[in-house]
Amino acid sequence: STPRPCIFFHGLGSDTEETTLQTSSDYFGDLSDSAPCCTSIKYAVLNTVDYAWTDATLQQKVCNFAISVSSTSSSSSKTIADTIIVTHSMGGLMMGGALANSRCSLASSSTWVSLSAPMTGSMGADYLQNACSGNNVFLQAVANLIGQCPANTAVVALSYEDESYSTTSLNSAYTAAQTSFRANVGAAMCSDNYSGLLSLYQAVYILAGTVIPHKSSENDG
Repeated sequence: STPRPCIFFHGLGSDTEETTLQTSSDYFGDLSDSAPCCTSIKYAVLNTVDYAWTDATLQQKVCNFAISVSSTSSSSSKTIADTIIVTHSMGGLMMGGALANSRCSLASSSTWVSLSAPMTGSMGADYLQNACSGNNVFLQAVANLIGQCPANTAVVALSYEDESYSTTSLNSAYTAAQTSFRANVGAAMCSDNYSGLLSLYQAVYILAGTVIPHKSSENDG
């Protein structure tokens, strides 16, 4: 692949936001020796707790940041050129939604790399909302381990497509984002196991993968 500037978009869980791109990220870790295709590495930090992936302002911020990393990108035509975009989890929905709503577009010289994008939502979001309803003390205790009650705005917007917590408008947004995902993503990677790597978060993901009624046993928790 042709070396190009890279920009990384994180997923759910950031309650802070930075107005400028960052040169390091606790979320992604140190990638300086692991990204030979990147001539530069920048990280966006966006509020993915209080804002849904469908939020127009959040999607526009994704576009604005993505356009800013390459001198050949164009704000006037809203085109992202000569850029490698890496999205993780909800970040993939944010990018998919932004492209679906024509807030920006990818030139053929750009590549979108998607990591674990929940393009139909997450049963974790449904589980959390159900658990937070207070009808079951055990479920609520588990919910407080894997998330927080009540479910925040971003989690609610990850309700699984066509399931009880989703809405007609959210289902439509998923369909549009899925279409733009298929048309624009250059590479995709997903996990098929929730035990993951040894980390501070491993126990939580093992718990989530065990108790949440995911659609497949090949899930990342």
